[in-house]
Amino acid sequence: DINGKYYLTDGHRRHRACEYLYDQSEGLTVTTMPIIVTTGVTESERVMDMILCNDGKPLNAVEIAAAVQSLLDGGMTEKQVAAKTGLTYVYIINLRHLHKAPQRVKDLIAADIISSTKAMEIMRAEKNWDKALAIIEQTLAATGGNKITTKDFTAANNKQNSMAALRKA
Repeated sequence: DINGKYYLTDGHRRHRACEYLYDQSEGLTVTTMPIIVTTGVTESERVMDMILCNDGKPLNAVEIAAAVQSLLDGGMTEKQVAAKTGLTYVYIINLRHLHKAPQRVKDLIAADIISSTKAMEIMRAEKNWDKALAIIEQTLAATGGNKITTKDFTAANNKQNSMAALRKA
């Protein structure tokens, strides 16, 4: 209970399964679901636990970026977040950048169509996120909607991998 609100910190899949059952069964409701209520937990502690104590499916880069941004918005510095999470300072900075990325890019990362590393590389190279998104979309179209690899990116954007070309020669 944080400021009169309850936050689900464990059992997301069970909760989603109950919602799915309700939606698919025309009103079937789950009458009980065991919960543990924790009191006296701050927002920062809750987010830190989400990052550090996740025993379920690992968070993707977009989810970690949102969690890190929440900690930063709560008053922590990048160095404090790095020290408490064990993530590197550079990674924290990259996550802040990723958090500001267009939603479409974040959706593609969450869907595992493009890696966060590749998306960030493209966005850093372009500086203009609209152009970066256009390059990602162009590459996605060239792959037929499949996962984007570095090879796909270079082929779709008429770029030459100079190291590969040098090895060939």
